[in-house]
Amino acid sequence: MNRKSLGLATIVLLSLITLLGCSPDDDAATGSPLITGPLAELQGTWARNCYSQSNVIKSNDNYRIIETYKISGTNASVKKMYHASNDVDCTQSPKFMDESSYNNLAVGDNGTSPGNFRDYQLTYSVQSYGRTPLDISTTSDWQNNFRCSIFTWATDNYTNLLGNDSCGKLEKVTLLNAYRIVGTNLYLGDPLDKAEFDNYPPVDDQIPYIKQ
Repeated sequence: MNRKSLGLATIVLLSLITLLGCSPDDDAATGSPLITGPLAELQGTWARNCYSQSNVIKSNDNYRIIETYKISGTNASVKKMYHASNDVDCTQSPKFMDESSYNNLAVGDNGTSPGNFRDYQLTYSVQSYGRTPLDISTTSDWQNNFRCSIFTWATDNYTNLLGNDSCGKLEKVTLLNAYRIVGTNLYLGDPLDKAEFDNYPPVDDQIPYIKQ
């Protein structure tokens, strides 16, 4: 092989190495683990829009809620925006916000439910959980009534509730849940932030979270 041909072969070989090294399938290049199987179907943003819920902070109260889940790899975050009960479209300014995060998402055993849908067990660990009042009237009510056994509420300030006996969560506890995906709908046993640690709930097929 002459020098010109050898030089051309070297260039082609280096180009191939570069392309392979930048492959999107190379986990080392992205720094993220490759997510496969059922857990891959959970990736993305899911939302339940402007539903009604009572007894949130105190008995007989009522709010309209926008609930959003973001799942990336083995991590998940939950944001719940609470609007006044008469804000039927959730278009006015929210009253307060709950935020929580979780890690170590893992899909366990699966089984076939009625209708031949595939349900999966899901476990994950609590990382953070807290609440932020978003208007002065909410802050004043929480301060005056010692909500969650806290008197230092401040508007637009996040308050950590991990370990709070009144309305918090245990830190780093592993929660047990179940889910089903049908098309662009995600169904859960319990909302991600409401799951318990002592049993797997059956999937509630009446409450869909829509893929965004």
